[in-house]
Amino acid sequence: MLHGPCGSGNGPDEVFGRLLFGDTGEKDPEVYHTLMQERPGTVGAVFIHNVTDANPQDARFAGFTLFSDWSEVLQATQQRNLGLLQGIP
Repeated sequence: MLHGPCGSGNGPDEVFGRLLFGDTGEKDPEVYHTLMQERPGTVGAVFIHNVTDANPQDARFAGFTLFSDWSEVLQATQQRNLGLLQGIP
């Protein structure tokens, strides 16, 4: 489980919230759903690495980006303009 701020770096009132990274091997999706319910607006996006060949249509991944290859994360953050890895060609 890895998390960190994204966006402009303006402190706790980040425009985009936090990016959360987890995997399908344990309970990361369930933990992240609970966090999002308990602290609305603090999470900008959740990325779940599919390490178990889980079904992407499974309800535990609802609202999250399920990925197999890390290049999918970069593409998704660019599409959403999340500012991840800004300045890296």
